[in-house]
Amino acid sequence: MKTELDLERRNHAEELRQINQDINTLEDITKSSRSELEKRKKKITVAMSHVERMRSFLNENLESMNIVHKLESSEEEELFKETCARQESEPPMMPDVPRNPSELPAFIQSLINCAQQQPQSSGSVINMPRNLMNRHRMPPSFVEASKMKVCENCGANIHRNAPTCPVCKMKTRSKNPKKKQRRMYPGVPEPML
Repeated sequence: MKTELDLERRNHAEELRQINQDINTLEDITKSSRSELEKRKKKITVAMSHVERMRSFLNENLESMNIVHKLESSEEEELFKETCARQESEPPMMPDVPRNPSELPAFIQSLINCAQQQPQSSGSVINMPRNLMNRHRMPPSFVEASKMKVCENCGANIHRNAPTCPVCKMKTRSKNPKKKQRRMYPGVPEPML
């Protein structure tokens, strides 16, 4: 019985580790895509303002030379201005979920595979009380997951502050171990090193 519980605990620990890793991956992807989008948007905005200044300068020169033809903005410029105005007024949208299953994080792939393999039981989820379904949800603090480190013994990803690996129970070593502080006592000579 104890081995079954240990096996189940290890499985849950591995699932939590994988979920944590997937959350970190998705957060990193979201942050990088948002920053890249903002960089591109700023770059295009600067270029568009430069084009607008040049157009007004050329139109003034054409007018001073009594030339009737004026330069007007293109369809792409108008479309960009409309898109920027729409994005500022609308709330931010969620990023697209990858359509290709191989692009999904590993734990989500395993959940999809398990869901496809299991036969649908008649209303098992529907009949379950709502408070039981919400009982196992992660607390909001878990969503803000921290970075992981790799166990030197078994290679499992573990929390960066974990004193022991939950999989192999090996004590982890710090990259920067604490150094003992020398106590200075008055009247006692310092030891020679």
